[in-house]
Amino acid sequence: MMGGIVTLESELGQGSIFTFVFPELSLGNDTTELPEHSSPDDDLNQFAPCTILVVDDVDSNRQLIQGYFAQTHHLLIMAEDGEEAIRLTQIHQPDLILLDLRMPRMNGCETALHLKNDARTQHIPIIILTASCQKEEQLEVEIICQGFLRKPVSRSALITEMKKYLQISPPRAQQYELPPDNLHFGNSDKAASKIPINLTELLAKIRQEEEIVWITLRKTLEMRELQQFIARLEVWSQEHQCQILADYANSLKTQLDAFDWQLLPQTIEKFPSIRQQIAKNSY
Repeated sequence: MMGGIVTLESELGQGSIFTFVFPELSLGNDTTELPEHSSPDDDLNQFAPCTILVVDDVDSNRQLIQGYFAQTHHLLIMAEDGEEAIRLTQIHQPDLILLDLRMPRMNGCETALHLKNDARTQHIPIIILTASCQKEEQLEVEIICQGFLRKPVSRSALITEMKKYLQISPPRAQQYELPPDNLHFGNSDKAASKIPINLTELLAKIRQEEEIVWITLRKTLEMRELQQFIARLEVWSQEHQCQILADYANSLKTQLDAFDWQLLPQTIEKFPSIRQQIAKNSY
């Protein structure tokens, strides 16, 4: 499109040289220098733990956003089209929706309009993501949605937009510390002294996680799935103020960070008992 070419020279063990040639372009005369010490804001953990629905029919676009949130304490839910987005929004009530504009069956505008007309979901902020949008269409989108970002979306641009709608997390007073070989959860007075907030909802989430995710995860132990599994448990433990779940998630995280593949499978196997311990210590 720019009348240029790209060449590649590569030698095994030495490296690669990519050359971009644009013969029809001239050098610019702009000598503006960036201010010193300027750095993009890329800390997604500055926000309080939240649930974010990412809606895009292109898998690589979803993976890009998912990559930004890897190793964070947020829970991401993925949808491939507008109809699935509406269904998942009604079930999970996310704190924020990142919504693609161009999708088959139901596009972003139609999806956003449906969510805004539903009393159950109209309060949820929506940020539209698009690679192509006419000015008139953008004005129409901005009437329905809270935010608007052009693809490819950078992490810093996403964070700048998220600051308008999400709460900044206060500094943590303490972190839960457990030795890697601790396979017992919820036996302390501290864990049993407080009934989790919305206990029924928490138990339902854990049961669903056990039936849908854990049953496969215990066999595969796939790294990314483990990280997302732990992140969800951490979010729920904070949302519901559940010490037993927090201790369990922290033990998993500690063992995963240490690549302790002897204890980690044993801890994963104990997940069904966590729901039972939470229920037992709450009645």
